[in-house]
Amino acid sequence: MRSIIEQYAKDLTSGRLTFSFDHLSRVYFYAKKFAENYDDHILHAACFLYKIILGSNSKEDSAARAEQILSETGFNIEKIQKVVVAIMNSDIDDKPESLEARMLHDAIIADSLGAIGFSRFSVGSFFWERSQQMSDVYDYYKEYVEKAESSFSLTSAAKFCEKRLQFSKEILNNFNDEMEEE
Repeated sequence: MRSIIEQYAKDLTSGRLTFSFDHLSRVYFYAKKFAENYDDHILHAACFLYKIILGSNSKEDSAARAEQILSETGFNIEKIQKVVVAIMNSDIDDKPESLEARMLHDAIIADSLGAIGFSRFSVGSFFWERSQQMSDVYDYYKEYVEKAESSFSLTSAAKFCEKRLQFSKEILNNFNDEMEEE
């Protein structure tokens, strides 16, 4: 079943830079570091299907598509609902409740920090926010980093991301210094 879920994710994210299959793989990799005694079927499905549809309703659309995919593959009905709830609570402002949802939530933040996170935001800001200037990219990432600092739902994730968070702040400081040179 895992290979089927991952193949759907590969097919549905093909050609993307920011919400690519690589991103989904990193989210799953990080999430597994944040806790023990979780349901890996739920976590795996949530991580690989949380952003398979982009657009203004990406959470809702991805959750609906995940539900369809998991139903077609014979995934346990109760677990499907837990995957859907995790996806619906995956944004930085959300307050997920289940362990797997909290792990997904925090792993998304982890992959949005550091060098890879900054790269994803730099590219993404032009698509998501229609940024027109470098200062827009700076503002967008700065807002995210500031929010991330207090948005972790698991202490273990916050600890894991300390260096990434610090590096993101250094990136922002350097970015700001370079913009002021112009």
